[in-house]
Amino acid sequence: MLSIVVGVTDITPFLLNLFGGGYDVSNTAIGMATFKAIISSNASKVVFGIAFSGRRKSFSRLLLIALGFIVVFNILLLFFI
Repeated sequence: MLSIVVGVTDITPFLLNLFGGGYDVSNTAIGMATFKAIISSNASKVVFGIAFSGRRKSFSRLLLIALGFIVVFNILLLFFI
């Protein structure tokens, strides 16, 4: 749950701390948390981009397609961990 919340803010410190070790967490859990943070970060970028793009529908559509593809691809990768 924390990885999803962190994905909306800044994921870099979260990931550096997670990869730094020192925790009794499996590699699978670390991988899943990483993908969830990436998915949440990209999903929030889509929302922010569309909200701040104004009336430029072509930009909103391009942003939704590009980052939407990344989000869907990361969700699919999450099932292989």
